Amino acid sequence: MLAARELRNIISVLINYSVNEGCVPSTWKHAVITPVPKVKPVTKIADLRPISVPVFLRITERLVTRKHLLPVIPNENLRDQFAYKLSGSTTSALVSLTDTVGRLLEVNKYVRCIMIDFSKAFDTVNHEILLSKLEKFPIPANILKWIISLSTDRPQSTKVNTVVCVHLSLL
Repeated sequence: MLAARELRNIISVLINYSVNEGCVPSTWKHAVITPVPKVKPVTKIADLRPISVPVFLRITERLVTRKHLLPVIPNENLRDQFAYKLSGSTTSALVSLTDTVGRLLEVNKYVRCIMIDFSKAFDTVNHEILLSKLEKFPIPANILKWIISLSTDRPQSTKVNTVVCVHLSLL
């Protein structure tokens, strides 16, 4: 926090340059994944949670989403979504679900719920189809170019202790 005041202008310039040029720097796209134990002792691979926090990319992604994507998506398409909203969180989703189920149980014997977490869906989506759909929205050309840059050439490395294993590019 001590250097925040000194670094904020530099960081702003970097983020603005990236967005204005429509190009995500390759160093922002490189994810270094660190397996963090969910439980102790770790006995199987499923006991590990892969954590990767590309900070500049995350900040810029949220800014682009809030300023350019959310305003062009009809509200009815976001009504039951919780990601990328100011009030969006797992807690908000659970409160909404609990409220809905409670109201339905007042007039029904039981309630069936189908819940889908699409958080990993972007890993399998056809990016050409997604981008062709994004082109139909009134999004500035540099933002579309930035999203295309974001979705290509995404290398990963896994770091365990001091050993780093580099993987092929993703997406």
